[in-house]
Amino acid sequence: MPIRYHLSLAFLLIAITVLVYYDSFNNSFVYDDYPFVVENTAIRRLDAASIIRNFTVFRATASNECLAKDVWRPLVTTSFAIDYKLWKLNPHFYHAENVIFHAANAALVYIATFLVLDNAFAAFIASIVFAIHPAQTEAVTWVSGRSNVLFLFFFLLAFILHMRNRAFKESALNYNLSLIFFTLALLSKEMAIVLPLVLILYDLHFYPGRDLKHYLKYYLPFFLTGAFYILARFSVLGVLAQREGWWGGSIFYNILTTFKAIAEYIRILFFPVNPKILYLMDIPQTLLDRGLIASLLTMASALILYLTFLRKKAVSFYILWFFVTLIPVYNIVPFKAVMAERFLYLPLIAFAALFGILFSKRTGLVFITMAVILITYGALTISRNVEWRSELSFYMQEQARSPLDPTAHYNLGYAYQKEAKIYSGDRNIATSYYALAVKEYKEAIRLKPLSHLAYMGLGNVYNDVGHYDDAIKNFRKALAVKEDSDVYNNLAVSYSYSGMYAEAVNSCKKALYLDPGHVSACINLGNAYFMKGEYEKAKSAWMRASGLGAKNLALEERIKAFRKVKEKDAKSREG
Repeated sequence: MPIRYHLSLAFLLIAITVLVYYDSFNNSFVYDDYPFVVENTAIRRLDAASIIRNFTVFRATASNECLAKDVWRPLVTTSFAIDYKLWKLNPHFYHAENVIFHAANAALVYIATFLVLDNAFAAFIASIVFAIHPAQTEAVTWVSGRSNVLFLFFFLLAFILHMRNRAFKESALNYNLSLIFFTLALLSKEMAIVLPLVLILYDLHFYPGRDLKHYLKYYLPFFLTGAFYILARFSVLGVLAQREGWWGGSIFYNILTTFKAIAEYIRILFFPVNPKILYLMDIPQTLLDRGLIASLLTMASALILYLTFLRKKAVSFYILWFFVTLIPVYNIVPFKAVMAERFLYLPLIAFAALFGILFSKRTGLVFITMAVILITYGALTISRNVEWRSELSFYMQEQARSPLDPTAHYNLGYAYQKEAKIYSGDRNIATSYYALAVKEYKEAIRLKPLSHLAYMGLGNVYNDVGHYDDAIKNFRKALAVKEDSDVYNNLAVSYSYSGMYAEAVNSCKKALYLDPGHVSACINLGNAYFMKGEYEKAKSAWMRASGLGAKNLALEERIKAFRKVKEKDAKSREG
């Protein structure tokens, strides 16, 4: 087939992808974009020392300590630093870059699928499904989804090079490049760890018969790379799991919950409606749980489908691809999310390929059915992109879809609070938004009484409106649930506004004990010392903040104020 034909399909594919996601260019930063990008001072510098810090210091990942301890994705942090160097905090370019990577990934899906199916039309349909499926919006439209589009870009390059090594004479260059791209994929997101399993799966289906010695020699460097990555990640974060303990309290209930999550993933693939960023999953307490039974039936259907098409290598390969590439999110190593749509970014390739195989026959009825499905997918994706337009619109949709989720209420309360600050010049509007924020935070506490975040949110609102006694009470309640450096820092602000500078100093010190890299706590510590008249200590705290990356006008003004005081003291002593 002439290269011109493939290039024409690739150009059309990229055009369709950009058309569907073009409206996302107008979206703002939302949700975790703030700790990962907007509030993350680590991305404000792009030099050798800062890049090394991205790889060696967990705090460089996000401004929020809890989030920073959850993931180690130094290549993503570095990509954000490059973005900041080029266009500061203009969200349009960040979104555009995500879409560019997504379009490139769609083209790579086309290449990989064509190499498996040897059918350009089926590969083209598969790549379109991958590009415009509504489940992809979380991975693409969300700026923080950069980890998904970046890791898959390198993952697919590594896989395609492996496929070329199998289809043609083995090349040391292709092999080494595949290892390098695998490493880059791991440094972008943890889900890349399954690449060696995918390579084995591919070889067993399409190139069986090699001797065991060859397999060991070929795959061992990939597994060693994965093992080295796990050790490096642990050395930086200090933990392997995001959460302590299994979902449901035991590995048995954790497995049952995972079964339910897998069934829900399959549901999303076929019926991508009612999308959410937060999925509540009821932990099954018995094998007779209705949701669990439905999940097991879904899994059994997938097994029957696999056995039915066992001799059709491409079909059986992609069925196993789906389940194998989900392994990192089976909660074998427990983490905070039971499931999320962004976790489907890699597994969805299997669904897309099977869709391409099913609709590869070019009959009128098949074409019409396929066209209706693809148009529906595109329309749903565009609609979902609009929901990500701003934090307020996004969180309102999330709360409406998950009314029993305390996190959804907390997030909406946070969005209302931010709107109140935006309209601070109009007291009536600001007061209304603050009232809505309090309502959402209190609902979050009602649904989850031990929610330190909701108590912290209430404390922040009361700080904003000048009710410092109420703020202090809620911050203390938050700390009774969980010690948190951000809560201690915000409590210090309340103390300072109340004239309790000694308490503010102690609170800042506790924040810095929990998180030595907390820039805001350093600044507030300096403020408290300054108000106590301990100017040398104030200067030391501010200079520490400056050393951690706090380069802003407010800090410069504080340092200038310190110098003026010192000059005034010197003159008074001379007089």
